[in-house]
Amino acid sequence: MPKTARTRRAAAASKAAARARHLPPRPAAPLPGVRIEPAQPGDADAYFPLLLTAISRRSEADLPAPPEMLAAPPERLTHGQALCLVARDTTTGQVVGALAAGAATWIDENPLTDPATMRGFLLAGLMKYRIAGIHAVAVAPTHHHRGVGRALITAAEQYLRQAGFRLATLLHDPVLTGFYARLGYLSTPLLISFTPGGLFGEDHVGYLTAVKPLEPGVELVTVPQAPAPIASGVFPGCTVPAGSWFEDGHLVTP
Repeated sequence: MPKTARTRRAAAASKAAARARHLPPRPAAPLPGVRIEPAQPGDADAYFPLLLTAISRRSEADLPAPPEMLAAPPERLTHGQALCLVARDTTTGQVVGALAAGAATWIDENPLTDPATMRGFLLAGLMKYRIAGIHAVAVAPTHHHRGVGRALITAAEQYLRQAGFRLATLLHDPVLTGFYARLGYLSTPLLISFTPGGLFGEDHVGYLTAVKPLEPGVELVTVPQAPAPIASGVFPGCTVPAGSWFEDGHLVTP
């Protein structure tokens, strides 16, 4: 049956939307007058209020680190197990941007990672080693639209990659989908990860999860009948085989 003009327009729009979701990341250009670096203890009075502007729609309980965290020595990340970065104005020394990241905090909110069971405890530990969460990123109004947020996220990805994380995630308002697409993220209402414990699904009402592979071999795979792309290759032995399909909440392999 020949396609009508409306059908052709709908198909073209669908393809355009798919391309927008998979835009290649733009390289981070040098920022004149701004330096990205680990936060210092003396930055606390500027760093934490900036972060709170980014998470005010959720809860202050989501603040990823108490002020004393900025005095923690480097371990896996810049501040113990946390990644705390600032964008600093090189002329004034003021903090004009802030980012906090680390292991994805939503991992502990799923029944599959209940620490009361050995299976849940072990799965949570493995996922926290492989899946990162960028908890909050914020830029001072004086430095909006200057690429500061992009530079903070790009720097965070480098730190996370070096620390062994293979997948980056970030919760955001739907209106920011285009911004994260330009950084190479796919935004989805439901994140499904193929883990040693099976499929692990996580959603957040009112928010989207932006997802980006950090290493070769990690990809977001579209599987027939699955309600969302599946993160494949994040864990050893957990690559979605070609020809797989989704049925009754499970991945069925050929």
